[in-house]
Amino acid sequence: QQHSKTHTHTLTHMSDNQVKTQVTLCGGGNGMHVCAGYIGSKSQYNVRVFSRRASEWQNQITVRSRKNAETEMTEIVGNLEKVSSKAEDVAPGTDVFLLGGPAQANPVYLKAIAPYVKDGAWVGALFAQGGFDWAAAEAFGGVEQLRKRNITLFGLQHIPWICKAVEYGKSARMIGPKKQLLVAASPVERAPAVAKLMEQFFDIPCTTIPNFMCLTLTPSNQIIHPARFYGIFSHEEGLLKWDGKSGLNSSDIPFLYDEVDDFSAKCLQDISDELQAIKNALVKKYPDLDLSPVKDLGQRIVEQYGDDVKDRSSLKQIFCSNRGYSGCAVPCVPHPTEDGKVIPNVKSRLFIEDMPFGLCILINMADMLNVETPIMRKFLKYHQELMGVKYLTDEGDLNPELIPETGAPARYGLTTTDKVVELSLPSKPQD
Repeated sequence: QQHSKTHTHTLTHMSDNQVKTQVTLCGGGNGMHVCAGYIGSKSQYNVRVFSRRASEWQNQITVRSRKNAETEMTEIVGNLEKVSSKAEDVAPGTDVFLLGGPAQANPVYLKAIAPYVKDGAWVGALFAQGGFDWAAAEAFGGVEQLRKRNITLFGLQHIPWICKAVEYGKSARMIGPKKQLLVAASPVERAPAVAKLMEQFFDIPCTTIPNFMCLTLTPSNQIIHPARFYGIFSHEEGLLKWDGKSGLNSSDIPFLYDEVDDFSAKCLQDISDELQAIKNALVKKYPDLDLSPVKDLGQRIVEQYGDDVKDRSSLKQIFCSNRGYSGCAVPCVPHPTEDGKVIPNVKSRLFIEDMPFGLCILINMADMLNVETPIMRKFLKYHQELMGVKYLTDEGDLNPELIPETGAPARYGLTTTDKVVELSLPSKPQD
């Protein structure tokens, strides 16, 4: 433990002796644009960017931001020391790596930077659901290597703001920073030091959550989106009973969250119950594994959104009365041949992230724990048909051929729950 103490000090106090902390941002998405501008505007950090589209980045990024719809726009300008599409140009000497996702990109970035990461570095994700810790362990050659080299992994539960790159590599805007950030780390004992750094990065209060498994099991998008989409479009009792081909009137498609009907609410509760069954099986097997933040869906929304949820009488009303959920449309694209009609976008994150890096992970873990998941399997089968892929075989098992395209533990050779929870358990048994 002595090791980690000295390490923590070097990072959190780097600004005291005016040695700049070297931060490398990996990725070129919306979140990385805001990070580049925001962290790059602070004098105690040297910021570099590792992005495939490096040639399109300027050495200054402008971020326009507002606290909420009523407040004035403010402008922040961040300076970048270096931008490159080659890890060897930006990774060496880096103190903190921050990866911007999406989930399927993180393993690619981790593999690229791994050979150049110095001992004692911190490596984290802006949005760490989807098994970020497993991907990092594989990239660095296993848990023993991570420990031996004193590498700290960390991840935020949710991206800190709603944001959008305005002009690629030059400017971005952000609105509505979260009231609070939540961060997990491995070794788990380092989370408080990481939380302090996140507060310095983003000027938002940051609280620790117990471990990465709490992120992997987050009762959020990965269960909300499949259940709600099924509730709107499926033939079972769906509102629109879409055939997967015909064009729809966009005015007929309800909002994703604040127009939840009874059938969708049932779908949401059913999948939340299965997630709780996975959590309970893990806690029973590993009493030291703290999964207390993994709450029933309705409870989690009420706790996260507080006074914004006006009616808490049922799960349906929690969704419909939540101000934070108002007006989100189902992602759609124009129908290829029917003028004026639309179809759901099966290339949106509701599909390409929530299936392979959501339900596939949960089903894989449930299978190891002998927990039945008929609802998750039903939703995954429904979505995969629209996507034209086969994550689940006709027999209902995970398809070995497609596991490498998912975030499932099996992709990383994790075949036992002991391996799956290894990075989430306390370093020493608790008294």
